[in-house]
Amino acid sequence: MKKQPSKRFYFFIALLIFIVAVGIFSFWNSTIIGFIGGDDAYYHATHSALIAQYDQPSYVGAWAPYHFLTYAPVNPYFLHHYLSSFVIDIFGKTNGMKIVGIIQAALIFPLFFLVIKKKSSSIGLPLMLTVLFFFASPVLLARLLLLRPFVLSMSLAILSYVLMEKKRWGLLFFLSAAYILIYNLAPLTIGIALLFVLEDWLKKRPVSLAPLIATMGGMTLGLLLHPQTLNYINLIYTHFVQIFFLKLSGVVLPSGREIQPQRISAFFFLNIIQICASILTTALYLAFRKNLKTKEHHTALFILVIGWFVVSFFIPRAVEYWVPFVWLLIALLLNDASIHREIREMKRVLSLKLFLPIVEGALAIGLVFLGTANMFLIKDVIDQHNQSEDTASYAEAAAYLQSHTPEGSILFYPIWSMFPKLFFFNTHNRYVTAFDPVFLYKYQPDLYWIWYNMVYFGRYCDQKDPCTTLGGRQNIHAIHLAFQYLFHTDTIVVPKHVDGKSFADRTLLGKILEVQKDQYTNVYENADLIIYSVNPQNKNRP
Repeated sequence: MKKQPSKRFYFFIALLIFIVAVGIFSFWNSTIIGFIGGDDAYYHATHSALIAQYDQPSYVGAWAPYHFLTYAPVNPYFLHHYLSSFVIDIFGKTNGMKIVGIIQAALIFPLFFLVIKKKSSSIGLPLMLTVLFFFASPVLLARLLLLRPFVLSMSLAILSYVLMEKKRWGLLFFLSAAYILIYNLAPLTIGIALLFVLEDWLKKRPVSLAPLIATMGGMTLGLLLHPQTLNYINLIYTHFVQIFFLKLSGVVLPSGREIQPQRISAFFFLNIIQICASILTTALYLAFRKNLKTKEHHTALFILVIGWFVVSFFIPRAVEYWVPFVWLLIALLLNDASIHREIREMKRVLSLKLFLPIVEGALAIGLVFLGTANMFLIKDVIDQHNQSEDTASYAEAAAYLQSHTPEGSILFYPIWSMFPKLFFFNTHNRYVTAFDPVFLYKYQPDLYWIWYNMVYFGRYCDQKDPCTTLGGRQNIHAIHLAFQYLFHTDTIVVPKHVDGKSFADRTLLGKILEVQKDQYTNVYENADLIIYSVNPQNKNRP
């Protein structure tokens, strides 16, 4: 009888996978100017650096007066920022954040290998599936370069599923507590627990509430351990409940591209391997569902895969949950005894009709080709980022602001996602809004609509419906007063260009800032940014 490899051997292979993944992500990050994606990583790096600087794990500054960071201060990534602060304190904000991002991106692949090798009698299939998982989706690879807490959450989500399957309720409890301290979208794993309960009920097995109790109990502990418990609960409620109802009620909430609907053609082009894997998964599950091991929750995982596939079809960022669970389900199905026997029999029959090495070789070449194409797509993403990178301009503008504006004064800017990069280079000022404009709406709906209408339409209006009472000159005057008396700012930072056109040509607000020289003075300009000073006017407040 052939001797099975030892656990040490499998851990050695997992270590090699981790080292290779670290090498690949290190190479990619070494070619990236600043942080790819241009937004969130700059905030995470800066907040972590400030935690290290002040030696306060729960530190949250009043950086945005009309945002939860000030009116309901909370760090939704508390544990992630605290752990990152040690690395950033040693290596600096840029290199430290990249090291954290590289480690958390590389970690998911050896973890995936160790999970699926438990179900396999050989090393070949787990290793092949791990490689396919890595190359399956350029969208996933691009998102793994974003250096955000969600990257670590991918590993935690898989680990949560595995612990539910193994009935390791104690470990699941403590993992759930850590998970919610790391990432505010951790409650999504409650959905996995619900699917476990649902499958037991559908298959008329004894229904166990242990997955729900361990997951929700652990997250309750995590919430209680969080230094800003009540504010964190409020933030989670906003993300999971309130935003949904606000959108249903017609409140327009600008969002990042990663959660905006994508073109169908782009979805199929960028996820062709992943889509084929999903089709294979569906075919295997439907064909063998009655013969699968009764104790394992294949149905729960299948529903999870289909659900995330549907979400990924519309929202690009959902791919980070769709991709791992597809390959996890494929691994479980291919290693199921009944399916394994059928596949061996199918190969035997095909070998009588075809020369299988040629077929297998052609498939291998095709997969190598697609994987290589995905690597070139990642290179293209990095090249596009580097060509449009404006980090130097933000650093130069920050130096000007620090020497020409009072400490703690508020900056107004028209694109809410400018906040992280401005914040990275400049903690001297405060900011009119930070990530997620919904929190400006929560602070004061009227102020949100004024901000929204000024930024997007160049109109002063404190409601959703268009305001028609102000004429042109009155509108311009009202905007000028709003800067001073509603947003309490005398400094405006705008991009020099938006989508290939100047900001003044692209937006009415930009045109107002450029033309109304008696109200606004262009005090600084570089290759990518313009800074205007708001000239004071002390009458007829809005």
